[in-house]
Amino acid sequence: MVAQLLFYKIMAQRRMFALKIIDSDAFLDMPMTSQLLYFHLNMRADDDGFVGNPKRIMKMLGSTDDDLKVLMGKRFVLAFESGVIVIKHWRMNNLIRKDFYQETQYLEEKEKLYLKENKAYTDNPENGEKLIVNNLLTQYSIGKDSIGKDIESGKATPSQEMNQFLESDEYLDRVAEYICQKKSLPKDFVVKELKSFKGYWSERNKSGTKQRWELEKTFELSRRITTWFANLQKFNKTKTIQSL
Repeated sequence: MVAQLLFYKIMAQRRMFALKIIDSDAFLDMPMTSQLLYFHLNMRADDDGFVGNPKRIMKMLGSTDDDLKVLMGKRFVLAFESGVIVIKHWRMNNLIRKDFYQETQYLEEKEKLYLKENKAYTDNPENGEKLIVNNLLTQYSIGKDSIGKDIESGKATPSQEMNQFLESDEYLDRVAEYICQKKSLPKDFVVKELKSFKGYWSERNKSGTKQRWELEKTFELSRRITTWFANLQKFNKTKTIQSL
């Protein structure tokens, strides 16, 4: 077991481990099986430290529920009702280059986290600062003379933002350019998906008085687009780009 743990520590070239964490008494006091699970969860986490399939990883390792409960009890991982977990000390273990970083698809879970001074995650709002969830549109510099200037400055409402997206091909094209840069996807594919997104949310109700997006209690365009492309990745639809 010790040799297997050492092997995974050496082979973790993509994901790093801070000695401050794995050499701590709290970590070393855990059963070896819980330590092994911790290394595997870290190696398979996304760039924000989230793992969406911990049960699958546990099954692959032969880990028990108790192994995960130990990690949760010792607060080495934080769990959500959705079944997703996050590595508490992820940002202490890893430093992801900005040009390689891809935000997690688990944005609802991320919004529930706070960041402590030591860069550890916490779910206690009194112990840290609110995490910033990246805004897909406002990160992209559209240009001061473009239709997006009011959105970037915060002057546009979510409804105005959505209406501009629906009515302006130029705005859609600029969003597509940003996604291509961020996700490294072909523009033809991204534009096609944005048009599908646009068609889905602009569909009118039976009376023809409102579009689908207007029936939602809240609608934030950047969040919905992020979720749309996250679902493409989740269901492996992006594999179709290889045929383009």
